Amino acid sequence: MAKQKDFSLDKAFMAVKAQRYDEALQAYEASLDKEHSVEAWTGLGIAKLFQLLDDQTMEEVIFCFQRAKEVKNADCNQIELDLINYSTLVVSQGANYCVVLLEKIKEAEKAAGKAALATLVSGAISLASDSTKTSVIGGVAAGAGAGVTAGKLNEISNAQEAGKLTLNMMKSVILGLESFEFSDKNMKKLDDLRNTIAEASNTIELEAEKSKPASTAWYNTSWKLYLALYIINPLGLHGLYKKYKEGHATTTDYIVATILSGFWVIGILGIFE
Repeated sequence: MAKQKDFSLDKAFMAVKAQRYDEALQAYEASLDKEHSVEAWTGLGIAKLFQLLDDQTMEEVIFCFQRAKEVKNADCNQIELDLINYSTLVVSQGANYCVVLLEKIKEAEKAAGKAALATLVSGAISLASDSTKTSVIGGVAAGAGAGVTAGKLNEISNAQEAGKLTLNMMKSVILGLESFEFSDKNMKKLDDLRNTIAEASNTIELEAEKSKPASTAWYNTSWKLYLALYIINPLGLHGLYKKYKEGHATTTDYIVATILSGFWVIGILGIFE
């Protein structure tokens, strides 16, 4: 008679699919209390991996995958691939959450000021969740459509804090993977993931920089910038460039600069007539 599959694994799978990760953790742990299986250990690791932006750690994830490799007759290559692929998913979706949140913070600060910031930002994560749903192909959660929890990003309305939390998550992923023993044939995929993390980190750092509040420099005050563009045009253009580098230049700034620069050139040409 064929051995019947542990119902706890089906329950855990359904919980992961619905993003009920606490329930999934309990179900996988219940299965492991009965028998140590690759499916239960990797499933537990993946459920924890999806919560790195919340209260789980990469050390716990690595422990689960290491124990999976110790199970008799385990397919170690597939376990390694699952760890790399799901880590890539977590990094990618985590970066998407952070970038969307940073954009919402910037929009909220411009449109409504800090008083309404928390309200406007509150929808950012649900928007990111809807736009970054990913069906996981292969592995224990195949077809689950499970996405990464936004976790503590839900509680943040500061661009620098959001960037720091996400970057720390990515750093923990790469440090954890470097402590895991991969076979030589999977090292290329690990290198690809390192590159993915580096690119995502750069994107977040750039977006966080753009989301910083405007400095008190003269060129961030519109009338001062426009006056400089009209009277001492090169100085005004330099100020506009500085404002652009800080990520605070607007379409209006460019339009006004074009018009005033035109007037300034016409005025200069008139002097020499």
